[in-house]
Amino acid sequence: MREYQKYLAQINALQCVGSRPFAMPVSACMDPFSKRRIALFDMNKDHNVVTEEEWVAWFHAAFDEDPQDLDVLKRRLSNAIRFDTKVLDAESRVGRMLDDLMRVLEQDHQEWVLHQEGKIVVEIMTKAIKPEALKTAVQKQLQLQRNKGLKSDVFRYVKWLRQFSAGFQLYVGLDEVMAPAPQTGASKTDSLKSGRGKPDGADKNRGKPDAADKSRGRPDGRQGSRSQPLPA
Repeated sequence: MREYQKYLAQINALQCVGSRPFAMPVSACMDPFSKRRIALFDMNKDHNVVTEEEWVAWFHAAFDEDPQDLDVLKRRLSNAIRFDTKVLDAESRVGRMLDDLMRVLEQDHQEWVLHQEGKIVVEIMTKAIKPEALKTAVQKQLQLQRNKGLKSDVFRYVKWLRQFSAGFQLYVGLDEVMAPAPQTGASKTDSLKSGRGKPDGADKNRGKPDAADKSRGRPDGRQGSRSQPLPA
């Protein structure tokens, strides 16, 4: 039905004074097998006797969807909404996020969430913001008393977010915070293990005999003393 509405809008755009383009009826745009099945089981009629108004009413009934479970809808929105930082323009990034939002809502005609559960939609959109620096700045702004009304009004929030993200990009930028440099202690430890960067004391003692070598061959274990001859 969406495709037919798109086709009908294109045909009506060509209408002018004195000329009216011909539009194909709904029944002529349907698959013959589906048309016979729908007429037989849904309308209990032969497909040849179903009028154009009945076909239009049958298709319009698909737009009357019952509200879905809110938790399920929240998961679908969280998985679909993305804040693409590859798009350079701030308003275009917000617009791309709104496209993802509306595709999920219009798929099952759940637009009522925008008007009745605006606070939930604002929370989901805020969590999807990237980079983390921009998301943190937005969360801090929403905590202010003057911005309290933005938490429950999706349309005001979107208008404010476009302006705020554009200013953030202009004065701060959207690059992610650079990772901290590695600590120098780790490099020193590696150099010591590999034999490089040894302290000076290790080189000074190189080649000198230790205490065990000095006392080697002396039964009393004394160091630096010579044996005196016995008196006659």
